[in-house]
Amino acid sequence: MNQPDQLFKLLGVNGRDGEGLSKFAKKSGVSVRKLRYYNDNNILPSGTDLKLLLEASGLAELELTLGMGRLDSSVIGSIQKRAKDIAKIIGSEEKIEQQNQRTCSVAFTTTQGKLYRGDCQEILKTMASESVDLVFADPPFNLKKLYPSNIDDNLKSERYIHW
Repeated sequence: MNQPDQLFKLLGVNGRDGEGLSKFAKKSGVSVRKLRYYNDNNILPSGTDLKLLLEASGLAELELTLGMGRLDSSVIGSIQKRAKDIAKIIGSEEKIEQQNQRTCSVAFTTTQGKLYRGDCQEILKTMASESVDLVFADPPFNLKKLYPSNIDDNLKSERYIHW
């Protein structure tokens, strides 16, 4: 299944932003014309272009290969060896997505991860152990503020301390 602008998404480039694309082309040493060709035709770059793009983006070759949906025999072999671990990761992500549909929403997404808006205590319950690098929780600060979202942070002292 090909997704539009998959290469640009993986590289963290907005293909509609000519200036941003030009900056990335200059940084990587791969021309805008070639970048558009690879992206528009969903072609995984190879040789020198691949090396330059990996260096400029900070991606690993396997990450780019998987992100582009290319599964050669070596990738399939690696997947088969780690099938149990991969199934856990995918299962956890599906569980998070299902939970998020009920309790929160994805507010922002990058190639580095996702920012969720919702009850962190509920979201964290759905995540696999050791699957998170950073959690930033904005607790109720008990300032008796009225928020546009109608969140009431005027909690009783015991409830606030428990949180």
